Amino acid sequence: MFYCVSLQCLSSLIFYYSGGKWFLSSALRFKSRVEWAGDMNKNDASIRVIRMQVEDSGTFSCDVKNPPDVSIPISITKVRVAPSDPETDTV
Repeated sequence: MFYCVSLQCLSSLIFYYSGGKWFLSSALRFKSRVEWAGDMNKNDASIRVIRMQVEDSGTFSCDVKNPPDVSIPISITKVRVAPSDPETDTV
């Protein structure tokens, strides 16, 4: 399973799961902000990106493969992060 984000035709791997363990890639912009949120026993391959930033807006894709028995169509999620409003934000 791979989660990628594509921005301006650039694609970078941000997360992968293999052998019962999850790994962050070297995509520094998501470092310390991506965590595993799924349950492989329930076929749930969810991740969570915390403290989203405007720069995180883009198209995320999830590609799950586990040959020879699992090959799921790529899931696409478009994310748009709105700028924060300092007057309404709470600490």
